[in-house]
Amino acid sequence: QFGKGGMGVVYEAEQLDLRRRVAVKVLTASGADELLRFKQEALAAAGLAHPNIVQVYDFRGDGDDPYLVMELLRGRSLAALVREGGKLEPARAVGIMTQVLSALAAAHEARIVHRDVKPENIFVCDSPLPYELAKVLDFGLARPLDDDKRIARTRVGVAMGTPAYMAPEQARGESADVRADVFSAGVTRDYALAGRRPFDGKTTSELLHAVKKQPPIPLDALCPDLELDLVRIVEGALSKDPAARFSSAREFHDALAPSWPARNAPAKTPP
Repeated sequence: QFGKGGMGVVYEAEQLDLRRRVAVKVLTASGADELLRFKQEALAAAGLAHPNIVQVYDFRGDGDDPYLVMELLRGRSLAALVREGGKLEPARAVGIMTQVLSALAAAHEARIVHRDVKPENIFVCDSPLPYELAKVLDFGLARPLDDDKRIARTRVGVAMGTPAYMAPEQARGESADVRADVFSAGVTRDYALAGRRPFDGKTTSELLHAVKKQPPIPLDALCPDLELDLVRIVEGALSKDPAARFSSAREFHDALAPSWPARNAPAKTPP
């Protein structure tokens, strides 16, 4: 067993015909909604050939044990990196998030909204590249932009996003477009830079109220040594009003990318 989540268990396995190691995610949760999410994850990821999105090799959605075959990744999630080592150095955080935004831009340009961008769904790979390679995981909540039949709803016990990283419109149970992913990516980048989220609450209800109504904790208060331009870029993602945010992940990426040092610089060794 390689890992475990809310809907399934991930195993390391060997694809015998190609003699390669793979990750096999087996659905353990029962129910039509869970199976639909599993299929959405497979279809969305398989349709997005991008170096910063986990590759899907195979999928079986029928039978007793639906499964998804993916590339096997070595490394740790962004959540684990921050939890174990504290906030990341700015150059490292920006390098990871620039790649995440490139992946989200590809999804948005294919008319897919991820809807659950968070540190747990960002994997930082052990990589021979001169920089750390980040991969976006778990498209189980992804939704085509022109699909109005399944609107994201936030209800107790129903996972339609993660409260701490939801955009305000998601928290209100409204339809989410690409700007919801922009907001979630902004919260995630704050978490990587500051080691804590810009919204807080003792209960889920308080947390959702903060997301919908309260201003974010200022990043320059948490990280006073950050360059002002970097702080302002995040502010451009965290507006309560979607119309005041970056209009897309591509726009957010293009604003952030100049802050990423040259890719031929040595990668930071994980703590």
